[in-house]
Amino acid sequence: EHMAWRLKLPLITVSCHDGLTASDLIGAADYRQPDLWIDVPLAAAVRAGAICYLDEIVEARGDNTVVIHPLA
Repeated sequence: EHMAWRLKLPLITVSCHDGLTASDLIGAADYRQPDLWIDVPLAAAVRAGAICYLDEIVEARGDNTVVIHPLA
């Protein structure tokens, strides 16, 4: 929070847990409207140049690190 405040950047927090999926992190197309993309916090942070705090990242499933590394 302090770093975001000092840098005058928005802060987005993602609470990680073992049920967190890759689509929870990066978003997905709406299955009812495939041309509609649903943005989620991590993708929104990347687009906005915000600081994204992944709270309790060690609790996330291992396959989520595959998604996180290219964005970091």
